[in-house]
Amino acid sequence: MLAKFSEVNLSKDRFRRNAIAFGADSKNTVACIMKDKSLCLISDNHGPLSDPESTMRFESSISKLLKSTKPDIAAVDLHPDYYSTVYGEKIAGEKGIPLLRIQHHHAHAASCMAEHGLEESLALVFDGTGYGTDGNLWGAELLHVNPKGFTRFATFAAAPLPGGDASVREPLRQLFGRIFFSSCHGKPNLDSFCRVHGLKPDIAKVWLKQLEKNINCPKSHSAGRLFDSVSCLLGLAPKIAREAEAAINLQKAAEACKDKPDALLMPFKSFEKDGLFLIDWSPLFSNNVINFSGMSPARKNLLALSFHHSLANSAMRMIDFGTAKFATRNIVLSGGVFMNRYFLEILQGNIIKSKLKAFPHVRVPTNDCGISLGQAVIAATSDLNNI
Repeated sequence: MLAKFSEVNLSKDRFRRNAIAFGADSKNTVACIMKDKSLCLISDNHGPLSDPESTMRFESSISKLLKSTKPDIAAVDLHPDYYSTVYGEKIAGEKGIPLLRIQHHHAHAASCMAEHGLEESLALVFDGTGYGTDGNLWGAELLHVNPKGFTRFATFAAAPLPGGDASVREPLRQLFGRIFFSSCHGKPNLDSFCRVHGLKPDIAKVWLKQLEKNINCPKSHSAGRLFDSVSCLLGLAPKIAREAEAAINLQKAAEACKDKPDALLMPFKSFEKDGLFLIDWSPLFSNNVINFSGMSPARKNLLALSFHHSLANSAMRMIDFGTAKFATRNIVLSGGVFMNRYFLEILQGNIIKSKLKAFPHVRVPTNDCGISLGQAVIAATSDLNNI
């Protein structure tokens, strides 16, 4: 079981120390920066660390890095329960080196910024989930990032995930949560929802109780989870979904559309609250039980395309909010949602029309495979007095 690594040459000779980074638990990679070479070694994708074979590959890669370099600092994800975090804590303790806990979306942004040689930027990070500094689930973040750290300026309004992790595997839970949590035009019809989506009423009542009592029902700001919900709304998501399957189905439907969505943009609200600019998608789901069974494929495709353009519009509102506060014209785009090249193309076009500069990933993966690079860069450039 040989660990394989790729070299990423970094354009700025600004590293203070050698750093080793342990990545995230999904699509795990590990990385190290050697300050004298302005070079980062990053491993191949080990897979999810919930899998024993992936865990063995992960530990093998760490062992190989420790034999080839002497790290001065270790970097892990902020999530306290990640296997990669716990393992990084162990290694840092054994080596007697400082440990830096790095917020997930900050690492995403730093990864893309390092790729383009940027030291300051606004970063739009859209993904499935990441542990936030407030303990909540982030995933649609506009950050201002510079060598001193990051500031969060905008996100999506939180939506419930009935059943927690189970809702990721069963997207219908997410749609149910949004419709029955977001309704502001009267109570949605539970029987109608069950009939349209083939859901047993007894199960629906359990989910409803979870929402009402806030039992195992975390709130998420995630753009990835929004894709799941809209895919389910249009009848494009399977009952049991593999990772990103619902979102991929939505993308394929949008790409198949032959019409223009200009007159059919989906509703959302935007406002500022407690210092954060929020995009609220509740108007899209408010009392909205669509009977997709009688909907033509062409209609579904048009609605899927409309969603992609609406999401890009919401992202531009976030970016406009950020550029009004900072003079920078650089907009970094990172996170797993940007694996959707169709959405990326739409958003990049909007950014260019606004006379701003878009910086998506080119050499380094935009999904969690790129997290370890961002962690390593932050650790190698950080001020140890602030740790």
